[in-house]
Amino acid sequence: MDILVSGIKILFQAGLVILLVFSLFHWIRTGFWVPRYIHFAAVCSMVVAALLAYGEFSSGGGHKMVYLVLVIGFPLSVYLIYGIYGGGFHSKELRINQLLSIDRAMDKDEALSLLKEQLGTYKEWSYENLLILSANGQSVEITSGSGRRYKFTIQVNARDDRADDPLQVVGILTDLGKRFYRPRSWAMFLMNKRGEVIGDGLKNY
Repeated sequence: MDILVSGIKILFQAGLVILLVFSLFHWIRTGFWVPRYIHFAAVCSMVVAALLAYGEFSSGGGHKMVYLVLVIGFPLSVYLIYGIYGGGFHSKELRINQLLSIDRAMDKDEALSLLKEQLGTYKEWSYENLLILSANGQSVEITSGSGRRYKFTIQVNARDDRADDPLQVVGILTDLGKRFYRPRSWAMFLMNKRGEVIGDGLKNY
């Protein structure tokens, strides 16, 4: 019985370690993205630490370096705890609608602007010309106003089994500036055989 309990404990601990490693790895891949409430919690913890340090310093106890470590350590611990326990549980994609998704590790406004600029050109194309792209698609490297390098890829998906289905024209924006993880955002529009755009993920942006 003791051996069984010990085995269960070992399996549980091993599973926990694997989960924590996965969480940290995913957090690194997403460019250390954190939700806004984590920033808020970090600021609050820093304020609490500063008040505690001020109270101790006013009473003449402790050392200045201890207070500094306290003020810096509190907010850092918030981010570290999130990275270990929460970093792997948040999707790296911010799904704005069914036809638009932004990677959380990217600058949302810049990504939207570039997707709108690059994908907008293809809305002027005819159905037949877009259909040609369904074979291979095409890519181009661009540099944003902030100096970041991106690759924009256009993909056209056509279903041969149903002639009435519209073309799915997908623009994929990849950030080339990241070394370990390259965030990708995408937007899509739909075009019917009459050349009409009947669905646009960027319509309101």
